[in-house]
Amino acid sequence: QLFNVSGTGAFTVNQATLQNGSATDGGGIENRGALTVTNSTFFSNSATNGGGIYNRNGTTTVSNSTFTGNTTSSGGGIYNRSGTVIVSNSTFSGNAVIFGGGVVCNTPSCTASVCNSTI
Repeated sequence: QLFNVSGTGAFTVNQATLQNGSATDGGGIENRGALTVTNSTFFSNSATNGGGIYNRNGTTTVSNSTFTGNTTSSGGGIYNRSGTVIVSNSTFSGNAVIFGGGVVCNTPSCTASVCNSTI
């Protein structure tokens, strides 16, 4: 795992490449706070859940970003365990999953929105 955002924290990622991260949850980032990602790339990360980002009890906002070549059981790009995920103007391609959610795996009682994006 490359970054872990705590429950009271706020974290911004801008113009970054998060590559080759590995973790149980969130190969690139595990979020438990307020995460904003812009103009960034998640490439070749691996995790049990959430190849790129794992969102647990947080709010994750992603724009103008790319998720490609990430591997996981569920949620190739993003796994939303509990919380809110908002994605816009982003690209998801070549993410490998075993169970589902090549783009976003959104568990019950969670909110996810993906708009103006290429899948």
